Amino acid sequence: MDLEAVGKKIEQAGYTIGIQTRLAWTFSGPAELTLYPSGKLLVKTEDKELAAQIAQNHVKEWVRA
Repeated sequence: MDLEAVGKKIEQAGYTIGIQTRLAWTFSGPAELTLYPSGKLLVKTEDKELAAQIAQNHVKEWVRA
């Protein structure tokens, strides 16, 4: 997975890029996100519906080629 390409899509979805390293990228916005090179996305939020929507975006839009 291309961290930069997926990171730019997350940024375009309204998140602010925080840390950018080869090990992970972080984002702030409606939830705190950490994107890993494996494609795993860690979502930190109390809102389960928001987390589910972010998961859908990640799978269907952000990592899709």
